[in-house]
Amino acid sequence: MNKPAELTVIHKTNDRLAYVDRVSGNVGLGAKRLTLAAWRALLAFDLTGAQQLVAQLRTLVVTRPLQQQLICQQADLIAAAIALLKDDMEDAMRLAGRVAEGEQTEEMARVTSVLLRFGAWSRRNWEYFEAATCLCPCSLIDGRQALPTVLTLIIEAAAEMKRCRFISAHRLASDALRFAARLKSGRAMATTGAITVMAAILYEQGEVDEADKLLRRHLELFSQSACADAAVTAYETLLRIAMSRCQWAVAATFQRDVVALGNARSWSRLTALGYAAGIEGQCLMGAATQAAVSATRLRRLWEEESISLLRTAIASRLRESEIRLSLLANPPTQLASDIESHLRDLTERGEVQQTFGMAMLLVEALDKTGASHIAQTVLLDYVRAGMQRGMFQTFVMTSPVVHENLSQIYNDVLGTLDDQAQLRPFLASLIARTRKFLLAKAGSGDLFTEAVITARERDILLRMSQGYSNKKIAKELGIGPETVKSHAKRIYFKLGVSSRIEAVTQAADLSLI
Repeated sequence: MNKPAELTVIHKTNDRLAYVDRVSGNVGLGAKRLTLAAWRALLAFDLTGAQQLVAQLRTLVVTRPLQQQLICQQADLIAAAIALLKDDMEDAMRLAGRVAEGEQTEEMARVTSVLLRFGAWSRRNWEYFEAATCLCPCSLIDGRQALPTVLTLIIEAAAEMKRCRFISAHRLASDALRFAARLKSGRAMATTGAITVMAAILYEQGEVDEADKLLRRHLELFSQSACADAAVTAYETLLRIAMSRCQWAVAATFQRDVVALGNARSWSRLTALGYAAGIEGQCLMGAATQAAVSATRLRRLWEEESISLLRTAIASRLRESEIRLSLLANPPTQLASDIESHLRDLTERGEVQQTFGMAMLLVEALDKTGASHIAQTVLLDYVRAGMQRGMFQTFVMTSPVVHENLSQIYNDVLGTLDDQAQLRPFLASLIARTRKFLLAKAGSGDLFTEAVITARERDILLRMSQGYSNKKIAKELGIGPETVKSHAKRIYFKLGVSSRIEAVTQAADLSLI
């Protein structure tokens, strides 16, 4: 991975930052007008108009060298932002890096910092992400600082989300969304960015309805007033919501819209998402032939892409899609090794969130190739990590193989673990959620398993929920009261509760009764 230009913008004097002062940074009325007009065009997503104004800005000639340099830097800065909106991150980083090498005003430094941090985030280069932090003061009151400040909050939230730090990501995204509503300029750009991150967090934490409502209320913005990254994240969340609900027709509609929008805006990453989502949905439904056709289109898109950063992103989607296709048939024994290799690549690139989804495919591959004991060990490790991070949905939209392994861990392994008290409610919730998904996918109740409670325990729970005493339950079921007590103790233990009321409440929440 090529590292962007080093930050040389920071000049220190007595441990304090020194920027070009306002008097020295005065580039003249003509240059100011062109610069402001170019930024306004950019924030209105008129990229052609912004490019024309940048070309005019470059033709201006001033007498003093510093002013000439600042004009060139402003032109490079706007051109970098245009490249970012066109999803040409390499050009954006090159231009922003060139600006960072020279002296800047405070306003320019804030924008440069936002661009460089966005580039570092897209590369998952967290060391450079921190190094590119703008050290000049930020404010939501000063109009010149408000938009860069809100964009900084969004980038921080997105970075925390990708590193699976959902609590801090949620807080930052909430702040960004609240402050974006107060902006006088750039409101659409800031709003789409904040909504995208917030919805992705809500979805992963199991708040699917809230994420869906948030995105659908602003759906038009993502096709008209969003950068490629915001559109990719928003539509990926919408597609996953539709598939997690087994709304295949809705998912297919979104998938076609995503491919069409990606082709119309020349956003190859968005087009790749459309193809990859189609493959995932087709694999979940067992439609191997259709999935293979979509995989061929995705491979062709990867071969035609010339920008290396975009090729890497598309290649990752292609690799995951090919793994899904392999799992539909009789997977070869080396598939697990291939998935482990891909997991290492994702880890090295800092794709923490994506590794969990790939790990579920590894569990399935290991189980299908006869290494079920290793599959359970891998799954348990990721369940522990997911519990610590507050992740749910990554585990839910999986295959019956993963569901069965979750059930076996709960029934056969959990009682031997030191952290069983912490794992029990989380694991029970995952089993209930995956069971719901598989039942919906199958369209019937045939997939009911005794993953968490047995049929007899379920009968007892149902009668507990109706207020029956142990004696009445025993009479109805034709068993002794002591047997009912014994079943009740096992129910309490399995659900991690200590009373009837808690057991009934927990069972209802988990859709067990």
